[in-house]
Amino acid sequence: MYHGLFGFFVEFLQPVFPIYDKVFGIFFNYFGHRTASLLSVALLAATVALIISSFYIFLVDRDEYNRIREKQKELQEKMKEAQDNDEMEKANKYMQESFSMQKEFMKTSIKPMIGSMVIFFLFVPWILHTHIPIVETEMVEEGVYEGVLEARGYEEPIGNLTVNIGEEDEREYFFNGEQYEIGDRVSEGEDEWIIKESEYDEENDTVNVKFSYRFIKIPVNLPLFGDTLEWLGTFILFQLPFTIIFRKMLGVQ
Repeated sequence: MYHGLFGFFVEFLQPVFPIYDKVFGIFFNYFGHRTASLLSVALLAATVALIISSFYIFLVDRDEYNRIREKQKELQEKMKEAQDNDEMEKANKYMQESFSMQKEFMKTSIKPMIGSMVIFFLFVPWILHTHIPIVETEMVEEGVYEGVLEARGYEEPIGNLTVNIGEEDEREYFFNGEQYEIGDRVSEGEDEWIIKESEYDEENDTVNVKFSYRFIKIPVNLPLFGDTLEWLGTFILFQLPFTIIFRKMLGVQ
């Protein structure tokens, strides 16, 4: 139920996830689930940020990179000055030159950009595998499927899931005896899991239900995220400052 490239890389990397568990999941041995989850994503985000920042040292011609940046800055200043003086012909000329320099800038950045994507897809699928568990239910009687929600960091199963499928594929979800719908949250102590989606596997006659861990509750509703940060929002929250720090430490602009 992991789709697209994420699904491919989750499947591809599963044999090495035990190694990732020992490195990034070490906090689960010492802390509660919420703290361990945040620390594990923070460590992974720092690792990705450091590797990606390093790419700009080894994969970019720094002299050419700096020359293009300085030239762009000069052209922007000239364009602004021309616009202030109503010299639109000159301003358009500088704008075209700036576009040309931007193309050169993209060429110098293409290698680290590709490398960054590779690193992202080599590390981030572990977060999905760890914090977006999939409950594989089995049919116990006609139209009734049962399974158990388990996740790393819990010694015991989190809870029991029952899915009832009625006519026209109408589905009812019961977690520990209480009824929920897709998008609802189920709780285990201070932890919350969001019921994301379900998929019927016709070949195996099972219903697979995806849950997502709620890392951080936001006091306001944000576009795309609402009042919750799941794995992606949390990863971005950590990676951005780490990227800024490492790029400054490495002298990468």
